[in-house]
Amino acid sequence: MKARCPTPPARQLSATPAPSSSEGPRASDCMATPLVPLPKFSGIPVLDGFKTTNYVETLEALPRIQGLHAIRLLTVLPGAFADELQCTLERYFIDRSGEFETLSYTWKGASFTQPLVVNDDRFLVTSNVEIALKHLRYPDRARTVWIDSICIDQRNVIEKNAQVRLMGNIYKQGTRVVAWIGMENEEEDGIGTQALDVAGAFALALEIGKEGSAKYPDIIKRHSEYALFSLTKLSDRSYFRRQWVIQEISLSREITVKCATHEIDWNSLSEAAEGMRCFGQDPRANLLFGGTRRIWDLFGIRAMEFCREKSVAGDFSNDLLELLQTTRGREATDPRDMVYSLMGICGKDSMPVDVDYRKHVVRLYKEIAKDSILQSLNLNFLRMCDHWSRDEGLPSWTVNWTHIWAGQWMNRSLDFLPRPPAKARLDPNSDDLAFSDDLNLLTIKGHLVDVIVLCQEHTDMPKNPKDSIGDDEIYEVLKGVFAKAENLCVSLMRPGQTPEERRREFIESFFWCFTGGAKTDFTKGDLADLHDKIMAGHVPEEDRKFWNKYTLKLVRFLADARLFVTRGAVIGYAERVCDARPGDLLISFKGCTAESVLINRAVGDKFELISGCFLHFTPEESKAHQKTVDDVNDGTFKTEKYTLL
Repeated sequence: MKARCPTPPARQLSATPAPSSSEGPRASDCMATPLVPLPKFSGIPVLDGFKTTNYVETLEALPRIQGLHAIRLLTVLPGAFADELQCTLERYFIDRSGEFETLSYTWKGASFTQPLVVNDDRFLVTSNVEIALKHLRYPDRARTVWIDSICIDQRNVIEKNAQVRLMGNIYKQGTRVVAWIGMENEEEDGIGTQALDVAGAFALALEIGKEGSAKYPDIIKRHSEYALFSLTKLSDRSYFRRQWVIQEISLSREITVKCATHEIDWNSLSEAAEGMRCFGQDPRANLLFGGTRRIWDLFGIRAMEFCREKSVAGDFSNDLLELLQTTRGREATDPRDMVYSLMGICGKDSMPVDVDYRKHVVRLYKEIAKDSILQSLNLNFLRMCDHWSRDEGLPSWTVNWTHIWAGQWMNRSLDFLPRPPAKARLDPNSDDLAFSDDLNLLTIKGHLVDVIVLCQEHTDMPKNPKDSIGDDEIYEVLKGVFAKAENLCVSLMRPGQTPEERRREFIESFFWCFTGGAKTDFTKGDLADLHDKIMAGHVPEEDRKFWNKYTLKLVRFLADARLFVTRGAVIGYAERVCDARPGDLLISFKGCTAESVLINRAVGDKFELISGCFLHFTPEESKAHQKTVDDVNDGTFKTEKYTLL
């Protein structure tokens, strides 16, 4: 859904007396709001950097790497499954290495406790690597693989930097990627000691891959329910949420997904994921309850397939920021790998980032923010920031890539503009912006558009039922939310506006924010008609047949968004989790397009960026605000300087 980003209110319109200055309200006129403590995810800061622990007792088994294009390859010697793993590790130049495969897997806590023999020396690996190598080992011939935890000296930062820079070429050079997703039963499946029907699941996926995802509803009828259940569980494993997998899958010539002794090709599994995305067992529950969303969201197979499809004739044209936005919140043992793992699939014109594991992750993320702003010469990057996803040590104008966007609807509707209109460009050689030496502060110019004075209480979602949720309960929820929203809007109206006119303005604002300006098969009038019938307590059956495909999305949207009213009586919406509050400032910064009005919170003489927002305006306000933004970016309109924490 594409956002219809707002055009905020005209300077001369206000429901309450405004400051007399022709420049509009000033930040100094607004009360400062106390700083809310930042969340500490999982009880501890997540951005402490990564330290390899319990790695190996001795590294004599590793042949020394010399040269920029040298790599190590592991040869697994033949043997029975129960035999101790015997391997050799040798140095090669990547362009003269012969045939080898690459192993893609999860580190699972990075605890190196399982021994194997490498070049006649004892070498410790994780339990997941040990069981994977045992299943990869042939009984009658050797098998050569590249695996990062063995072929890279994880304690040598200089070597790791160089090898990670080479990983794109390594995956391109390998004959295929073996994606190891574990055994028939893994603790993360949450089914106790019962084993999944992997054979049945892969047979189902192969059939979907052969006949196409459009035949999914017919195909699953020919297979057992437990096969479908097993396929869903397998596809929901943490492997498919791992950040490094994006590059590994995108660059490979051929991909085999392996679970214990069972194998399937990537294309069949991807087609099955598309079928599940389109024909989920309970689409209502999938929309309404986050815990029931599976692999068809940003975390899973579809994200990898999206990046894989971005390849054009073998050359990636991906922009790093676009990739980061797509893969944000995936899993990585080292948070710096949220960035470094994508460098191999970035285009030549993408923002350059040097792989350096000596750099602290907080510094890396701050540099990404700074370089993004300087490269694009605009501040639309700030629309990707949100307060709730921040972590200690990160400024509010910097994105924490380890966490998914705090909200839902703004994430879906965000239209990031890497190249702004000519009038929304910054001059890096002027005082348009300034970064502190430690990159903790960003000082920029802006215009205070308005101030939030009223906020709607959060909408509580219905309790998660076993199966789904009934129509009557949905309409009852919508009736209650509509009533609260209307009461809030009517409590502060525009001069001369009647309560009925205000209610209609609320419905119009809701329509534009919900649809994001995208083409739909219903109009503002249709939504107003539904609203009236819901409030009257009777939605006819013929209307329900049409609206049932939207009602859950409406409830989901209303739970994710928080309605507010400004001092100028403008209706707006913000992400619920960002906790917009009365007293928060709506600022349009120089270097932003008219759509980028951001919520900020005063903290002493500085400001904290909270989130982007949607504002709904009359045509006159829209035109006035567009002119103001153009004047701000032209330098013909007086601005104030804002220092963002």
